[in-house]
Amino acid sequence: MIVYSSPKDRKWDESDVDLVSLFHWVVDIFLETILTGFWMVYFQLFTTLPVFIRDFVDTSDLVQVLKDWSPGLAQFLADANVEQLAHVLPTIAQNYHEGMGNFQELKWQLVNYKVMVPEFVLRSGLQALIEGKLTARALADDWAANYRQVNPEYIVNIGFGFIVLCQVVISAYLQRWRALPVLVFGTIILSSGIALCGLGTDLVTGGGFIALAVIIFSLGEMIASPKSQEYVAAIAPKNKTAMYMGYYFVSMALGNLFAGLLSGWSYSVITKEMQQQRLMWRLFAAIGAATACSLVIFNRWLSKLATSH
Repeated sequence: MIVYSSPKDRKWDESDVDLVSLFHWVVDIFLETILTGFWMVYFQLFTTLPVFIRDFVDTSDLVQVLKDWSPGLAQFLADANVEQLAHVLPTIAQNYHEGMGNFQELKWQLVNYKVMVPEFVLRSGLQALIEGKLTARALADDWAANYRQVNPEYIVNIGFGFIVLCQVVISAYLQRWRALPVLVFGTIILSSGIALCGLGTDLVTGGGFIALAVIIFSLGEMIASPKSQEYVAAIAPKNKTAMYMGYYFVSMALGNLFAGLLSGWSYSVITKEMQQQRLMWRLFAAIGAATACSLVIFNRWLSKLATSH
């Protein structure tokens, strides 16, 4: 992009060159900033959601559905690490007995072994282990049988499967509409799926609800992502299409960078310290909504500028 030089199809004077360069520079800044917001929201599915599901969403409802349908599949998708759990339980019980760490911290230790145990069960189980009424292996077997969780990565992969099955059909259907309205609509759908992720912590069917949120998110992605490239190509001058597509991929890289920074801060501060899980996902959704509004404003500004010149 830095060394790019456009073909000289006509003679330009110095003022024309300065004006055109300024115009493309302004468009570059605005376009990259707006699309960076889109990618910041998009990458939360990969940076934040798997950890959030592991720590806060009880997916035992999905485990039960899988057991009823195919016990072997349930064992594969929700395989608790019983050996390691039995090994670490005496240490957790000792910390609990000595008052080291609160219930939430103990729970966060256990979710690393693919089990999410209710508070009263956790307290009674650790107390029984301390008093010698149960062995660590027996307790680990019991918790793995009744409270094991689906691996979060498999829930996120539902979206990939949905895209593989539906992308061609959706893209073919959306060809009849212009890029911008479809891009804005898809961004809103994607942001709605992100906002719904925060509701999965308070529901008995938390796993199923999160899976639904992932499907809604993926629907928005299928609508918006192809049209985002089409929109950039549509507003680019014919001899600068490659440069504008470069801007597009720069925005993707910046979105990936800032998504990681935002994810780390919001998860540690908003979700864990403030215990405001919904607020974090509303923040991500608000960025998506702001991106959709900014795209409309940017397109109107660009259209007026093109008309006046």
